[in-house]
Amino acid sequence: MSRLALLLVALLLGCPAPTPTCPSLSELGLEQGDMLEEPDPDAPDFPAFAAGVEYIQLGTEHVYAEAGAGWAKTRLEAFAWDTIQPSAPKGGERSYDWNCPDGQISAWQQAGVTNIQSYLQPESSWGSRGVNDLRPKVAREDEYRDWVAAVFERYDGDGIEDMPGLVRPVNHWVIGGEWTGFWKPDDPQSYLEVLEMTREEALEANPDALLGAIPFLLIDVFEGNEPTDAQIEARLLANDGPRNSGEGVLAILDRDDLFDYACVHSLGDYTELPPTARWLRAEMAERGYDKPIWVDDAFAISFLANNFWPVWYPATEATEAALFDVLDQVARRSSDEAAAWVEAEVAKGVVHKGATALGEGFVGIQLGNTEDWMPVTDLNLRRTAVSFTGAAATMGWVDVDPGEGGLGDLRVPGSARPALRNYSLLVEKLGDGAFDVIEPLGGLTGIRGYRFEREGTPLWILWAEDGVLQLPDEEEPPTTLTLTPPAGIERLCVTEAVTITSAPEPETVCVDLPGGQLVRELTSVPVFIEPEPVVR
Repeated sequence: MSRLALLLVALLLGCPAPTPTCPSLSELGLEQGDMLEEPDPDAPDFPAFAAGVEYIQLGTEHVYAEAGAGWAKTRLEAFAWDTIQPSAPKGGERSYDWNCPDGQISAWQQAGVTNIQSYLQPESSWGSRGVNDLRPKVAREDEYRDWVAAVFERYDGDGIEDMPGLVRPVNHWVIGGEWTGFWKPDDPQSYLEVLEMTREEALEANPDALLGAIPFLLIDVFEGNEPTDAQIEARLLANDGPRNSGEGVLAILDRDDLFDYACVHSLGDYTELPPTARWLRAEMAERGYDKPIWVDDAFAISFLANNFWPVWYPATEATEAALFDVLDQVARRSSDEAAAWVEAEVAKGVVHKGATALGEGFVGIQLGNTEDWMPVTDLNLRRTAVSFTGAAATMGWVDVDPGEGGLGDLRVPGSARPALRNYSLLVEKLGDGAFDVIEPLGGLTGIRGYRFEREGTPLWILWAEDGVLQLPDEEEPPTTLTLTPPAGIERLCVTEAVTITSAPEPETVCVDLPGGQLVRELTSVPVFIEPEPVVR
């Protein structure tokens, strides 16, 4: 059975995943030696906006670097206690295997994606209290503390015991996989106990480290395109979704002394982001603080339909069967039309979610997926992956042969899908995310999006939104956009995101403005609108 198959079985049965193995830096052909880039002492703690990708996979780093990625997120298991320290100390000697984390960081940094946000997962078959309690055993707390110190020392870029060839320090960390079954037990005090222990050692080793609290998955709380405050409160405490308790979320937010930023996993539709941001900021304000919020894990679209949870917005119970059939067709490779439909939805979603994250004030977003979550050839396993994770199994931005799907397996990238080209367009237009004005575009019925302005030059990213998900054989009705730019702008240039693999690169068309307005039909395909550059 392949490693990917073993991982899926482990997830389905709630068993520990197999310990990964990875090649060394020399086996990967990566540079050794001193740090390649001097740290900037004046660099801000947080970026204006980090439009990154997830998850780091060996072999695809150049593809995403060429697309313009400046940030990337490591895989959880690469920075698990078990992976780096697979066995208990013997005779008081600590032994660490750095191949998996070193490979993830070094490959992508040396390809040009130098800003890395990393997980840290305190999970160990020998050091944790059990499968259902990730806290270190009382007798193993010293070993845990030593491991944390070793990890933060290796990637801090201070020239002491650093990873060979580290390009830039890794200062942004996320402690714990997710406030779901990735953290056991469903007890916030168990997490806070570990977070406090981790913070003490992390900051001792790297005073510049910034720790993100365990990410909240709140898809069931905020789905449905702007739920009411009453719905949000009821859903949070109902604990019906694929997550740990809502009471736990509140308890973790109470301990702002233990984290530097909050984390959210956005696995639903992009429309969950605005109410998520508002709610989290309100909860922070109630507690007397205001900290950055990072979407450190994001699908371009929601799961839509699978066999384990209800359908997720904008899917409905009425469309569930048809949707799951479309996804199964993609898994079986029985319909080019089904595959093209999924690729188009993901391509649009990259812009919807990326622009919304910046528009709503998140400090960053790590968008995925860098590859499909299913093998290339094993038909049964492909269908199992879709059955378990729905559309998530089909969201890769590039055709990739993942080999056996293991953490250390070199991927072989193939053709780019439209999502990758839209991501490249997004990061080109957003730049570093430092705008003077960022505001939602209100007052236009059926249209969503934002106006960004830098040094007096506006940029609009807009699309139509009717809350209806059209299936492959359904046509989307257009919505009329009437946009009035500021005085003095005589022509606007419109770039439409791409949605099909065979399409050329996104095309820009510049038009005059009869009556001082731009009038055009919009669908859910995003458009980028900006003034025509002045030729001097």
